[in-house]
Amino acid sequence: MLKLIFRNIIFILLLLLVNENLYPSWTEVEEVGGSSCILPFGDIILVGSDNGIYLSIAGSLSWSHYTVDTLYPAITDLAKNDDYIFAGTFNGVYASADTGKTWNHLGPEFAILSVFAKDSIVLACIQGGGLFQSENNGQSWTWIDGNHFYSYIVTENKILAGTFTGIYESFDNGLSWKFVDLPSKITTSLAQNEHSFFATNYTYGIYRSDDFGGSWSQSNSGIPLNHLHPYSVYAKDSLIFTGLTSNKIYLSMDNGLNWQDFSNGLNINEETDHVKFAVSGNKIYASFIYNSLWYYDLSQITNVSELNNSMPDGFILQQNYPNPFNPTTKINYSIPKNCHVKITVYDMTGREILTLVNRYQNSNEYSISFDASGLASGIYFYNIKAGDFVQTKRMLLIK
Repeated sequence: MLKLIFRNIIFILLLLLVNENLYPSWTEVEEVGGSSCILPFGDIILVGSDNGIYLSIAGSLSWSHYTVDTLYPAITDLAKNDDYIFAGTFNGVYASADTGKTWNHLGPEFAILSVFAKDSIVLACIQGGGLFQSENNGQSWTWIDGNHFYSYIVTENKILAGTFTGIYESFDNGLSWKFVDLPSKITTSLAQNEHSFFATNYTYGIYRSDDFGGSWSQSNSGIPLNHLHPYSVYAKDSLIFTGLTSNKIYLSMDNGLNWQDFSNGLNINEETDHVKFAVSGNKIYASFIYNSLWYYDLSQITNVSELNNSMPDGFILQQNYPNPFNPTTKINYSIPKNCHVKITVYDMTGREILTLVNRYQNSNEYSISFDASGLASGIYFYNIKAGDFVQTKRMLLIK
């Protein structure tokens, strides 16, 4: 009886240690207000805002502020080549050769929607629709096309652009464009990783291409398109992020096959119509246009590794090791047949903390590393659903 009472007392004390504010979540960068776009390079990160440029060194919590245009201070987009940083404003394109501290006006004399730079080629789309191209770092401009160009990605031999009328490609540095796919579907954002290209459409969601943009198919599993609509996408290896309406962010950990809500901690004071992402160091930043800047520590996102190429006899969820742990632990599991696997971590109240795995996996033995750096001490549960197999185990985090 005394052992049972003592165990219950320890349980209650650990439960009281759980602090909601320490759950893995997005954190606001309060020093940067009205952010609109992000450009990381080297150990520097630039953030465009409605009041100029903010600069920070990766890992630093301090930000420096610089003005680009005193009459039209808002920055709409940022791009970079080997020589210059380019900023789109409501008064044309500006260039900086000193990491954003001073700026020179280049033209064209229009409000800029998007900017792209590659070698000495610069593309600038104006907000009313229309693309300008420069072959000399913005010293002179040529009118190209009347479409709205929102986003760009580049391969070795072509530029791909998301536009008001779908996806187009150019093999001559933007002088001419050929329609590729997604007819009559506004493509507001493009992204790429080593394996795939990604595109967003407000109505039809996420599209993915595995043949360098030759063909596209929808990839929306887990996104409730009946009330949430994607308008931006960003790829970091197999981690894919998308910004949606209602200030939501969703994450895919399997190259866009399955999606989960990744909005924990976001507290935006008003709904925005766009968010841009960028990774700098071990953080991913999300800029809600002309509203606020947030970051998330990527070390809190776990990855799965295969232990060996074997055929397990049955479903197994092993006890995490070490247990108790601080702050990382490993969870091993086996699946004897190909199936969809979902492993979720819950707190003592039954609230879902984090989905560790949510993907289709082949028969094998797997190991996943769980980093609880952002969690408070306490008892947590991890649950596996693999085909018809369901099991839950308990783990103890002690800091």
